[in-house]
Amino acid sequence: MKVRQNLFTITCVTLALACSNAASAKGKPDWSGGGGSSGSGGDSTSAVLSLAADRDSYTAGDTALISWASAGTKFCTASDAWEGKYPTEGVYRTPPLTQSGTYTLKCTAKGGGVTDSLQLTVAAIAPETAPAADTTSTTDTTTSSDTTSSTDPAATSDTASTSDTTSSTDTAATSDTTSTSDTTPSTDTATTSDTTSTSDTSTSTDTAATSDTASTSDSTTTSPTEPVPVAAPEITFTSQTDSVTAGDYASVSWSAVNADGCSASGAWSGDKAIQGSAQVGPLNASSTFSLSCTGAGGSSLQMLNISVVSGINLSWMRPTENVDGSLLTDLAAYRIYYGQQSRDYDNSILIDDPATTSYTFQAGSGEYFVGMTAIDADGNESGLSNEVVKLAP
Repeated sequence: MKVRQNLFTITCVTLALACSNAASAKGKPDWSGGGGSSGSGGDSTSAVLSLAADRDSYTAGDTALISWASAGTKFCTASDAWEGKYPTEGVYRTPPLTQSGTYTLKCTAKGGGVTDSLQLTVAAIAPETAPAADTTSTTDTTTSSDTTSSTDPAATSDTASTSDTTSSTDTAATSDTTSTSDTTPSTDTATTSDTTSTSDTSTSTDTAATSDTASTSDSTTTSPTEPVPVAAPEITFTSQTDSVTAGDYASVSWSAVNADGCSASGAWSGDKAIQGSAQVGPLNASSTFSLSCTGAGGSSLQMLNISVVSGINLSWMRPTENVDGSLLTDLAAYRIYYGQQSRDYDNSILIDDPATTSYTFQAGSGEYFVGMTAIDADGNESGLSNEVVKLAP
């Protein structure tokens, strides 16, 4: 049983293409029949670059953590305060900083490139001030005068006189003077005359110089404590799919550690929690979604690119007769053939529902030539329908 030709035609729904009813004999299409018309278009994705540092300012001797991410680029080149070639995304730690500087990064892309730069501000270390001297001066002066005089006259007069004088001056920051005079006269009469005179003068000066100018010049200098480094935020940012059909939505999710909050930019916007998910779209062109998270250790950036794959839409009329004119009662399936060169189809799609009369399939940007066949329950396949041309933006 054969499917009758010339009654199977692809019609155009979403694109204004001129379609004809010409179909070929089984096995090889009749290219003399009418064909479709084509349009023009192209892929217009743009390169994107974002450059960030872990802090706003630094002290001389600190190191900085610079992170970057780009989309639609091939490689990156650093200039100004740093140099060299780098991948399209990464993290760079500077040597100890001595002065402020500009860090510029240019990422090369097809047809040009994109450049971003940031300024690192470096403050000099303030000179240390010596602490005030603590001086304690103590003067301790002790003067002692001890005079003893004893007289023992002959006959019956024995006189002893003792003068004990002690003077003490103790000066310690303030002047504290104590004077003590102790005089004791004594008369002892005996039958003999024994005269003894003793003068004992003792002067003691104890400038025990505890001149304790214990210039306790106590100078203690404490060096500044090196701050403990705080890790920069780490971001995980993913999508359930890398590509969608034009007009569809995509589901993205993210989480960040060492972060206090996040913000979205690029193809989306707004403040975000440090963990969550969202539906983005509808997407009509390839888009780059950026997520920046900030914490005590600075900020980090992650970027996610979702491509939009164009959908080629087809519709057709269901065949009703076999080639011998009999009624077609066992239609089982259709097969779509397509490629980027006329009469040379390198892709095919089997549609096993005979009730289907329209179908959309994904293809990359470009011009596509499309034809179809019908298949009956015995596996017999008709000749190709007319060829139409579809443009995927």
